[in-house]
Amino acid sequence: MVVGVFMGERGTGGYEIEITRVERADSQLRVYQRSRDPEPGAMVTQMLTQPYHVIKLPRHDGPLVFLREDPSR
Repeated sequence: MVVGVFMGERGTGGYEIEITRVERADSQLRVYQRSRDPEPGAMVTQMLTQPYHVIKLPRHDGPLVFLREDPSR
């Protein structure tokens, strides 16, 4: 199975999103993700971007739960 996280369309570069870890807890599969915006005043590309991260995992029939992690971790 594949799992992905998507930020949608952004007006510039400099945005990031990533799946940081996956863990099983009871019947759930917990997918932790972290996203970052560019720093104010940062030099970024001036084009439309669509940040995403997709990973392949063994099949899991229970519920998927997506959780955000603090970007400073």
